[in-house]
Amino acid sequence: MDRTIVELKVVKLKTSLKTLSLYGLQSYHNGIETTGTYRIMETSEKDKLLKQILWDYNVPVEEIESVLKGKRKLAGHYNREMLFLKIIESYSWFTVIQLFTPNEIHHLLTPQLISKLRSPSLRRKYEFVRNRLQEIIRVAG
Repeated sequence: MDRTIVELKVVKLKTSLKTLSLYGLQSYHNGIETTGTYRIMETSEKDKLLKQILWDYNVPVEEIESVLKGKRKLAGHYNREMLFLKIIESYSWFTVIQLFTPNEIHHLLTPQLISKLRSPSLRRKYEFVRNRLQEIIRVAG
């Protein structure tokens, strides 16, 4: 049986300018451990990814970002939940953790949202992530 288990690790680095959060993943695939550290996404790359999820609509990336940050209700006809759903269905986990903090993912990744995922394997993956984030955030908080 092919099994992949992913653990979220959060590392905070303090710089003279600001505190940066880097997210690393520890992945166990069929008993083999692989570890990665992932960079923070540059604004231009983030804008490109956000624009790609609504490629067929003329919605400014600033509106998409405002909805995702909770400062605005809609970008076009998409609310925050709908945008997050499109993102997790369109991009890899490694991209998702560069776009959102663990707390944001924990808040947005509700059982209702997970049930809307089209792929059963993606539903299982994000149910695992949701449960793991609940454990991590409860311990850290």
